[in-house]
Amino acid sequence: MAVTSIRSISAALKILKPLHAPNFISKKKNSFFCKMSTESSSLTHSITLPSKQSEPVQILAAPGVSSSDFWSAIDSSLFKQWLHNLQAENGILANGTMTLSQVLIQ
Repeated sequence: MAVTSIRSISAALKILKPLHAPNFISKKKNSFFCKMSTESSSLTHSITLPSKQSEPVQILAAPGVSSSDFWSAIDSSLFKQWLHNLQAENGILANGTMTLSQVLIQ
C-alpha cells in the first residue's frame, strides 16, 4: 500500500504544471488550452480541495491498478498528508500560480 501511495504522489507531481507553462497553446487572448493524451481508465474519483472549491481534482487509476489498490491509495494517510502539504502556507498550490487538476495512481 505504501509503495502504491508513493507512486501516486510521484505521478501527480509529473502532472503539476505552472499556469503559464510553455506547453499551453493559446487559442484566445484570455484562454489557455493544454493538449494532453491519456489512456482511458475505468477507475476514477473526483475530490475538491478546500482552497479550490470550484475546481475538482480528478483521480485516475493507471491501467493494471486494481480497485482495492486504487481506493487504498486514495484513503492512505500518506496521500492525504501530501494533499495537505500541497495546500499548506509553503505548499506549491498556496499562492495560486499552480493548480492540481489530475492525479494518476500507478
